[in-house]
Amino acid sequence: MKTNNLLATHFKTIKFKQIITIMNYGPSRILTCPYCGKEKEVMSLLSGNTSGGVVWSDQYVEYPFYKVASDIQKCPHCMKYYIIDKEIEFPLSPKQVKFLMGEVQNSSLEYFFILNTKEYNWGRCAINTGELDYADMHRALLQLRNEITDKEQKRTLYLNYIQCYNTHFFRNNDGRRKPMPISWYWFVSCAINFLQLAVDSDVIFTAELQRELGLFDTCLKTLKDNEEELQDQHLDFREMIAEKASSKDNSPFIWKTIHKSESSIYIREQPNGLPLPDFPY
Repeated sequence: MKTNNLLATHFKTIKFKQIITIMNYGPSRILTCPYCGKEKEVMSLLSGNTSGGVVWSDQYVEYPFYKVASDIQKCPHCMKYYIIDKEIEFPLSPKQVKFLMGEVQNSSLEYFFILNTKEYNWGRCAINTGELDYADMHRALLQLRNEITDKEQKRTLYLNYIQCYNTHFFRNNDGRRKPMPISWYWFVSCAINFLQLAVDSDVIFTAELQRELGLFDTCLKTLKDNEEELQDQHLDFREMIAEKASSKDNSPFIWKTIHKSESSIYIREQPNGLPLPDFPY
């Protein structure tokens, strides 16, 4: 990892942005459609933080000050859907954090570089994440479910569909939308497919999906069978899942809000000599 010059750039950025308490848009990230080869611009950040994020039981997180491009994008030219790669993040050492923060009181926060691993346009500043609504998410599922073979991409597809379904019918909804049997069928299909691809670290989420599927006894058994192995891991979340399952409630719920003391701050490497884009504020 680069050190002195890069750290100095970060330090000046932090001082200029007043220790980064808000989300700062960065250069447009350029995505290339794997089908037609045409480009699309989505947002990236110069800095942001996860404080105030709301974590839902289906792993969906709403961050007020940290936005990222959606995992699944729609090409505006050929109208095909594709899964994008994640931006790679590497942690700073404690000494780098202290240097960057000037030994300020909140130096206990966890800091990360957001590295420029993809193509960016530093002269422009897109503010859209490309997040799909439920109708587009369903079209993406129909197209991609038989096209992709990579296990992680399949997990990404199914998880995004589960979360989009919950958002459309339950999250930020006034109760007027009710899933039709066909919508429930596709949700069940994606949840089952995700469970078939589950890994060891998915035990708690496996129980949560079983609860959302209405398999309440199975959910409680999963939690019970893995109680010793999980020990104190997310004990509060497990107790909330068990309580909902015991009351035969299969709706998604808010697990927790990320407070400042447990939040992370993200900062981006700015290539030397390149101007910052014009921010929309």
